[in-house]
Amino acid sequence: MVAISKPRFNFFRRRAISLTATAAKKCLKKANLDPALIEMLVYTGIYRDEHIAEPAIASLIQKRIGANPIPQNGNATFSFDLNNGGCGLVSGIQLVDGFIRSGKIRQGMIITGDAEPFKNLSNSFNFTSAAAAIILSAAHNRSGFTRFKTYTFPQYKDAYVSYVAWKSWKKSGKMRNVLLINQKENYPDLCVQCMLVSLKDFLKEAQLNLTDIDLILPSQSPKGIISKLKDQINLDERIIEVECRGGEFHTAGSALALLNVWNNSRFNQSRNILFLTVGSGITTALALYQNP
Repeated sequence: MVAISKPRFNFFRRRAISLTATAAKKCLKKANLDPALIEMLVYTGIYRDEHIAEPAIASLIQKRIGANPIPQNGNATFSFDLNNGGCGLVSGIQLVDGFIRSGKIRQGMIITGDAEPFKNLSNSFNFTSAAAAIILSAAHNRSGFTRFKTYTFPQYKDAYVSYVAWKSWKKSGKMRNVLLINQKENYPDLCVQCMLVSLKDFLKEAQLNLTDIDLILPSQSPKGIISKLKDQINLDERIIEVECRGGEFHTAGSALALLNVWNNSRFNQSRNILFLTVGSGITTALALYQNP
């Protein structure tokens, strides 16, 4: 199951933890699943409320949704954060998938969300607030994830950098913790370049051709990446783009693309579905989901 959460209006601000908890609750309700049955909870968001590093955001969400905040009746939920930028969602899926395949858990949830950590205390923060939740469980119809792979391109590590600095802020002159984001002009082009290199190698290892792929669920960030990708790959209708007004979706982007095809049944009607994500580093993470 998949669910998302966005502020109802652009001017209505909601924080990352609140958005993510809402997405998680919606996902559980849609799946008709008791939160006590979620045995693993992985949070992959990057831009968090007030730059919280500890405790893990996953543990805060776990408490909000009632997923065994105190182990009882033999039920327990292991929750933790995983940081891998724009590729975090796929990395979280890979972890939960591995635990399910090994028989250690029956179902797990991957959650992610981003919002401006402090209102008006950031430079070049262009992300639209959004969160997503995905529940995975063992399949009984031979469908599921069959291959994962992550690639890194450290030669482009400076193309996108974000960090928090203690500095004098604007006209007030007061010292504040400010989120600074430095993105080079050619960062979107470099992302597409790395995605194409990764895609070629991934398909070769999977013994598939590009024409075998029925759906591509890509990152929706950086801005303009989808149109650039479509220019390079002649699969326009198969590459899912999510409309975003006034900004871009970060870690939840590929989940929003998933929901787009989930609601109209294209996901279940497609045989080979590819998650194609990219983030700073530059890092790419790919996952192949196959239906019978």
